[in-house]
Amino acid sequence: MTSSDSYPDIEPRIRERIESDGPITFAEFMNEALYDDDGGYYTRPRRIRPISPGGDYFTSPSSHPAFGALIAVQLRDFWELLGQPEVFDAVELGSGDGTLAQDVVDYARLLGGDFPETLSYTEFDRSTSDPSDLPVGITGCVLSNELLDAFPVHRFLVDGKAILELYVGVENGVLVESAGPVSSPEITERVAPFVSDLPDGYRGEVNLGLRAWADRVAVILERGYVLTIDYGETAPELYRPGRSEGSLRAYYRHTLSQNPFQHVGDQDLTAHVDFSAVDVELDRTGFEALGMTTQT
Repeated sequence: MTSSDSYPDIEPRIRERIESDGPITFAEFMNEALYDDDGGYYTRPRRIRPISPGGDYFTSPSSHPAFGALIAVQLRDFWELLGQPEVFDAVELGSGDGTLAQDVVDYARLLGGDFPETLSYTEFDRSTSDPSDLPVGITGCVLSNELLDAFPVHRFLVDGKAILELYVGVENGVLVESAGPVSSPEITERVAPFVSDLPDGYRGEVNLGLRAWADRVAVILERGYVLTIDYGETAPELYRPGRSEGSLRAYYRHTLSQNPFQHVGDQDLTAHVDFSAVDVELDRTGFEALGMTTQT
């Protein structure tokens, strides 16, 4: 049984909303497709193993517990750098099915010394947790794996060096894109430094959810580190002429496409993270960027 067998098709409801109220931003569409309470991709129980013909994609934690083991070693290093506090809180945002959390905790027990006894690991996932349950003022680490690249994004189009936003409309009963003025000046601010080099027709994405995420992280973490693992680039790499179709991707049954309007609610949608924007937002809330590297 797939998730679509027991959850309503949300595409008709999105179309009805647009036909009633007019076009919506792509961020609004993506939020409905992924997080709608009555059928969003991430709010449905995932009853299919990721590494199977019926899955849509798999991540590092689901491929091998070595990933979680390496994160456990990194957390121990953070603990040592913080002076080995008696309680080291690790808060994972977007924990999904808990695979990473389990692997981290299991391997931490094998590391020896005092660290395993000090580690307190909290899982948080939007589909199953209440934000009011998140701890406040911890010493430790806020971490996530492939969380920020699942935040709803605004899509934009470069037209004669002007920046337009791509909205989601309906034509002949089908979801389509339509260009219009940007819904937020922050979209223009993010792209403006690069627009002179971008060709006409260039499409890209802007993630405006990073600010709220950084604010939440700052409330959770009093002293310690932020460790976020995502697909992404710095802004100059993300907004360059060679990436003229943007980074938005859809995953359905291990098939990659750039069509977000197929299998609505039953396929994953993701876009590359602007790590320059991540640094800006965390810097605004009092953090210092220490570095970036690849999983390789």
